[in-house]
Amino acid sequence: MSAVKLGTEDVTFSDMISNLPDDLLIRILSLLPISEAMNTSLLSKRWESLWKMMPVLKYVEKSCPTMTSQGFVEFCRRSLQLHEAPVLKTLTIKLQLQSVPLILSSLPETVFQKLVVLKLYMIRYLVFDDPPPGRYFSDGKPSVCFRSLKGLHLRSVSFCDEQYFCRLISACPLLEDVFFDTVRTCAPKTIFLPPPQKILEISTPCLKYLKIKNITGRLIFTKDMPNLVAATLEVDPSQTSDFLRILTSVEFLSIHLYANEVILVLFYLKKLLLFSLFFVTLVMFLTCRFCFLPIKFLSGFFV
Repeated sequence: MSAVKLGTEDVTFSDMISNLPDDLLIRILSLLPISEAMNTSLLSKRWESLWKMMPVLKYVEKSCPTMTSQGFVEFCRRSLQLHEAPVLKTLTIKLQLQSVPLILSSLPETVFQKLVVLKLYMIRYLVFDDPPPGRYFSDGKPSVCFRSLKGLHLRSVSFCDEQYFCRLISACPLLEDVFFDTVRTCAPKTIFLPPPQKILEISTPCLKYLKIKNITGRLIFTKDMPNLVAATLEVDPSQTSDFLRILTSVEFLSIHLYANEVILVLFYLKKLLLFSLFFVTLVMFLTCRFCFLPIKFLSGFFV
């Protein structure tokens, strides 16, 4: 509280924001990029450590224009070491597409223990864990593991090698929510040729929500997903049937199809409905490009 003299009267100013409860202040700080939230530690001793208890951290490279890409990645790592909250609900890292590689295994060990949702956006080269120099990965387990991670969101992310993608998924045994949008699982060899499609075997038995849009590589789920509630697929036409084979327990299904796939998928779903005893509800949205099917045709197909 401070006072200044205005004319003949003393006017008193009260720091109302600092008098708010810690929980409310932390919630407000969680709405800001971490670089701005950390700046509040300079206000007073009361604010000095508040940002360290934030349950939601947002690292946005664009908010730090004076830092180099390497400097920003190092800033992420060092500030995460100072984080003290017992649970990190959401960690968001958004780089710029021309940035340096992001190596997830370089993050502090505490992140792998307490992180619940990881969101990565605009990562040019994502590396999970590095093999020893001059060696390739073995078939062993990843060097680190996200023990509490239940949500993984990747948008505009490229992996240096498809192995990094598979190892990241295998390091998240409790995944319940997966969102992939424009994910490249291997770096292109040239600017003229697209990267070759490789088989990517992953296991997510605890998955409840799945959304995949525009991903390179052919995803193969090696285990059933009995808890799956909803799935949204916008994938290459050649992968549609692969996904339908493992979506035997899904309750809500949204598929974006090309016109020549519609009949094939409808026949498959008809068979699925006849033989799946635990199939409760199926909601299917068909987005047909260059073709529109009459509603009467779709509604009478499963009769």
